[in-house]
Amino acid sequence: MSIMAGWQFQCAATTCLPFSTDIASNIVQCQSNCLAHVQCKAASFHQSNSSCQLFDSMPNQNNSLVLTIGTVAMMVVSGTRIPSDSITTSTTVAPTTSTTTTTTTSITLIPDECNSMYYNRPSYSVGYSPLTISVTDLNGDNKPDIVTASYTTNTTSVLLNRGNGTFSSQVIYPTGKSPQTVATADTNGDNKSDIVTANSGENTVTVLLNIGNGSFASPITYPVGNYPYSVALADVNNDNQPDIITTNVGTSTISVLLNNGNGTFSPQSNYTTGNLPYSVAVVDVNNDNKSDIITANFGTGTVSILRNTGNGIFASPITYSAGPSTYSVAAVDVNNDNKPDIITANGGANTVSVLLNMGNGTFYSQIAYSTGTRPYSVAVVDVNNDNKPDIVTVNYAVSTVSVLLNIGNGIFAFPINYATSSSPSSVAIADVNNDNQPDIITVNYGTATVNVLFNIKNGSFSSQIMYATGSSPQSVVIIDVNNDNKPDIVTANNDANTISVLFNAGNATFYSQNNYSISNGSFSAAVVDVNNDNKPDIIVANYASNTVSILINTGNGIFSIRNNYSTDSFPRSVAVVDVNNDNQPDIITANYASNTVSILLNTGNATFSSQINYPTGNGSYSVAVVDVNSDNKPDIITANNDANTVSILLNKGNGTFSSQITYSTGSYPRSIAVSDVNDDNKPDIITANYGTGTISVLVNIGNGTFYSQLSYSVGSYPRSITVFDINSDSKPDIITGETGIPAIGVFLSKGNGTFNPRISYSAGNYPYSVAIADLNNDNKPDIVTANNDALNGANYVGILFHC
Repeated sequence: MSIMAGWQFQCAATTCLPFSTDIASNIVQCQSNCLAHVQCKAASFHQSNSSCQLFDSMPNQNNSLVLTIGTVAMMVVSGTRIPSDSITTSTTVAPTTSTTTTTTTSITLIPDECNSMYYNRPSYSVGYSPLTISVTDLNGDNKPDIVTASYTTNTTSVLLNRGNGTFSSQVIYPTGKSPQTVATADTNGDNKSDIVTANSGENTVTVLLNIGNGSFASPITYPVGNYPYSVALADVNNDNQPDIITTNVGTSTISVLLNNGNGTFSPQSNYTTGNLPYSVAVVDVNNDNKSDIITANFGTGTVSILRNTGNGIFASPITYSAGPSTYSVAAVDVNNDNKPDIITANGGANTVSVLLNMGNGTFYSQIAYSTGTRPYSVAVVDVNNDNKPDIVTVNYAVSTVSVLLNIGNGIFAFPINYATSSSPSSVAIADVNNDNQPDIITVNYGTATVNVLFNIKNGSFSSQIMYATGSSPQSVVIIDVNNDNKPDIVTANNDANTISVLFNAGNATFYSQNNYSISNGSFSAAVVDVNNDNKPDIIVANYASNTVSILINTGNGIFSIRNNYSTDSFPRSVAVVDVNNDNQPDIITANYASNTVSILLNTGNATFSSQINYPTGNGSYSVAVVDVNSDNKPDIITANNDANTVSILLNKGNGTFSSQITYSTGSYPRSIAVSDVNDDNKPDIITANYGTGTISVLVNIGNGTFYSQLSYSVGSYPRSITVFDINSDSKPDIITGETGIPAIGVFLSKGNGTFNPRISYSAGNYPYSVAIADLNNDNKPDIVTANNDALNGANYVGILFHC
């Protein structure tokens, strides 16, 4: 069902009556009540009295909605009502001789790799604190299913593939205490994949035998070493039966449990490894047809290789250096010499290490490649169909995956980063939608979810793409700065005191940043030709130094710092517009601490006069300069964070301005846009209100006066706003950057100055600024965000491509 908080159907209060009104304890029960009736097309849940109203006809549903606090409107998504799967059922199977089931219900949307307009990533709930993931066909339908292990609930979750790349809701099975990892293989020779977990809380492994159709028997446990952290299933004694191998962090050992042949296992044999072995891979590294064991040793930043001497007996470890805090290991031939190489994810260095196999089971020294921050897990698969295995990591601290494409001979390109849900801890690769393209599946510790990132084409994936910037990017601008007819990206980076310029490479990708140092506290940027040489220059408002910096474009997108000019206190926002009709763009800043705007008139050749200041409302946070009263003179509009107002300063001519006129907005307006949203040729005002989680629309009456605000609910803490026609219907839509639960909000225009309910798209953490442009020359507007994740030291721009 499509869910819209803060809305109800008008017909609930007028002539169109619900066919049923029930009492529901919560929104989930109301959704279930609707989906239980075939004729139900929509519902309104009233939180104040727990009333659940069901409707059987909603021919023009968007125009039947009205804002109502404390009410949630829900509509059944056409074509997604599947009797057995519309309701998410979590089934817990108890470990008793007679199976007992406990069912809880929640509703999920059937996801699509392209959600309405922009590529998005489906998300599925699993047990709390999921640490690892395995993807394999569990029910014999030739479609890969998902298995996760949930550390805090002592369970494993099974999500069966519906067949179109979507997954049914989790079925939950008990494991031992605190399962760290999960692996799958047919352990008893019945051609059905079984589940094995490593349980760190009780020093055991749990085996759940597949009894058919992806259902599992009660768990069987076996002792292993102290604090088992990782588990693998592989035949180590050449009897064609998978054995169990665990890494044991408490004793820095591995345990090997040989398969007895019927899905039961012999007692453990233990072998010493490096310090704190976090991960294990099993592969024949020396071409003797015996599977060897490789461990990633977190404590020493090394890998240990234990060679198989026969019959599942292993020699003492040989150790090689990898990166610090080695979390995860994979062993795959990456340079096409038919010898498996070693790849590790190094959480302490934010790298992967590649150790190429010399040919006799010995390895060259590591080659390191950068990833996102704190890579926890690594997978190595050819994701772009060039017959060269690529590297994929999940980056726990910044909630991303990094894809490093293999460019040949085991050499890898710079990472391409994609957003996930919070704190991804494990990754798997499989074609889940049967399009012959390998997709990425992550399990996310922070949100107890799995994400599916669909492979769109040639190793590009359905999620926001990320590029590094300077520290704490506050503002983003998209414009062609090097005259190649491709829009480039410019960010202002507050903590780094820099400007980052990312050139468009021309294939929907961007080159790494070029940085320019400027004055302290670069908070806002504008890119405009200020010296009339047909090359766009950069103007930056520097919050901490009470200045603006001018960076002159010297050609080919290279900039030189020309001058700094003083403003009033704490300039938060900058606009560059000709306000005195001399055909030279002037500088206007909104100054937070002094409650003013500063105007610096262009005196020619990119020099500017001293500031002239005008009072605004308290906490002037954002500024726009637009002619709002149709006199052909641009006026100044500010969003005043501390006063919950906007100020309008009408231009008298010659670049002087009348005293402010103020209008109320929502709480803490932090961003402003000015655009004609109702097609009357008069520019209207739109603000993003951080404190109330709303946007305000103030429609222009004419002569520079405005109606009182119309308010629309958004996600939490909207910090940025822009207006652009993103669905090509010639009506300006509203796009917000929301920093609480990070998202992009899209409000499609109805054409009369009102807007449809918000559509949400996934974004990276803390999208502080948002801009729109066609980045890949497909005539569709893409969304770019500046993401300031200072908590995790992650600073980047995110790109959401229009599909």
